Amino acid sequence: MQNTNILQNTLEKHANAENYIFSVGSFNVLFRTLNYFALLVLLGRAVKKGLLIRMCKGYYLYPKAKLVLVHKVGQ
Repeated sequence: MQNTNILQNTLEKHANAENYIFSVGSFNVLFRTLNYFALLVLLGRAVKKGLLIRMCKGYYLYPKAKLVLVHKVGQ
């Protein structure tokens, strides 16, 4: 399985209304076999694909989980 698919599956399982912002270190735990620069390339591809949104240097938002949060607040 490709790393982008592993990332997507992991985010779908573990991201929720309380956990939707992730640091590079969070992903480093998941992809221990990748060096730092390869991890940044993977995260860049995830941003281009629309899987993640880069908030600022080193922090990424999983937008599907955030939509759940906005929906809950609106109820």
